[in-house]
Amino acid sequence: MPGSLKYRLANPADEIKAVRDYPDSAFFVAVDDRETVVGSVEFGVVKNWKLGDWMYVTNAFAHYGYTREGVEAEILRKLLEYIHEKNPGIIGAWTRVYGDDGDRGDDDVFVSEPIEKAYLDAGFTDRGKPRRVFHLAHNLVYTFPLPEGPASRRDQKSLPVLSHRTSVKILKSFFDELDKAGIA
Repeated sequence: MPGSLKYRLANPADEIKAVRDYPDSAFFVAVDDRETVVGSVEFGVVKNWKLGDWMYVTNAFAHYGYTREGVEAEILRKLLEYIHEKNPGIIGAWTRVYGDDGDRGDDDVFVSEPIEKAYLDAGFTDRGKPRRVFHLAHNLVYTFPLPEGPASRRDQKSLPVLSHRTSVKILKSFFDELDKAGIA
């Protein structure tokens, strides 16, 4: 089924069912032959003076009828290709996947194994859990290949930068943990 879909940056007319976590992010979508969105992933560039430019990826999602068909992994693969094409200087992509701590309460965040598997199938590696604040989250990281020759930044402005004060505040604490844990 993933082969019959098209993958692209979302446009304003797209009906995306996923929740937007960051006001300055963008969505990359999978659409069927009628241009109906059947899956999406939220993403944006995080600029970090110490670690360089990274892509934060979250909310990989496939609509009912498209789950367990490999759509989430294919959206992620196509997004990674898109990012690298637009800005080969991006160092890596990163997401947090929260696992079951064995004592789930009403306030625990839990992501199912199929979503974690989609990230891993797309080429992300599980870099483990930091021991501090975010100890329930697995950090999944994708490292882009080094650009051949000087890194072209010909189209980097087409990638959303997570610069809203709310986004920066949240993601700064995440990246500080990644740095301290030696994950990034």
